[in-house]
Amino acid sequence: LFELPTLMHNDLNTTDLKPVVDDLAVKRQQNSPDLHYTQVTAFPPSLYLSHNNLTGPISGQVGNLKKLLNLDLSYNNLIGRIPTTLASGTLLESLDLSVNHLTGSIPVSLSRLTFLSAFNVSFNELVGM
Repeated sequence: LFELPTLMHNDLNTTDLKPVVDDLAVKRQQNSPDLHYTQVTAFPPSLYLSHNNLTGPISGQVGNLKKLLNLDLSYNNLIGRIPTTLASGTLLESLDLSVNHLTGSIPVSLSRLTFLSAFNVSFNELVGM
């Protein structure tokens, strides 16, 4: 996932894969209206993968996504510790890892995320204060 050169989507009516460049919709929060973008250059650097039944640990390579603003991996079946490399994406504004099976403690390195305004790790198996 972290090595894909371009984002692709699959239209279930065809078998062709094509780059997403038409009309992109992003929902920021539950009670916010959808935001529509018509150019890929205007698309906010976000990765929303909630409710995808993802399994296994969160890859440490997620820290390589330096310009990522929003990361939502909630409502999956992710296990293991929260990678300390998440702090490498210093522009991160929103991080949602809730409703998984993450263990251990919240890495102190996440305190370097000075732009982080939304952080949710509820409903995991984390320990500590």
